[in-house]
Amino acid sequence: MIANNPVTTKDIELAERIFGQDISALKGKTTRPKPVHVVEDYIAIPPELIESQQQITLCIDAMKVNGLWFLTTISRNIYYRTAQYIENQTAAVYLEAMTDILRIYNLAGFRVTRIHCDNAFRSVMEEIENNFEGIHVNFANAQEHVPEAE
Repeated sequence: MIANNPVTTKDIELAERIFGQDISALKGKTTRPKPVHVVEDYIAIPPELIESQQQITLCIDAMKVNGLWFLTTISRNIYYRTAQYIENQTAAVYLEAMTDILRIYNLAGFRVTRIHCDNAFRSVMEEIENNFEGIHVNFANAQEHVPEAE
């Protein structure tokens, strides 16, 4: 104890309760926690599913989230949904996004045979129909939409 010091041990205990322990001392004295192991969450697609659902029908639409545009697709057969970020709404960007999506299905062993979409995608989908063999595109009529994609 220091003589004539107005700070008592009760004051110190009260300060520790109010402000907590010294952070720098805690950081220096504590050890690094053990990191969490990386979990492999890859699930193989059963061959029976691929065989029975080989031909895929895609429904596509564009959506805006917080000012950002996305091309969203959902398959009618297996209900697999994708959302691809679109930098701008030009045909070239949509064509690149659709090519990526079709590649995903092809790599998984599926074949997209039909695409349902709004008339807004006509120029892009006609190019897809011409460049990819076996894909038929069905455009929604005016004032109609593809309900699965929305």
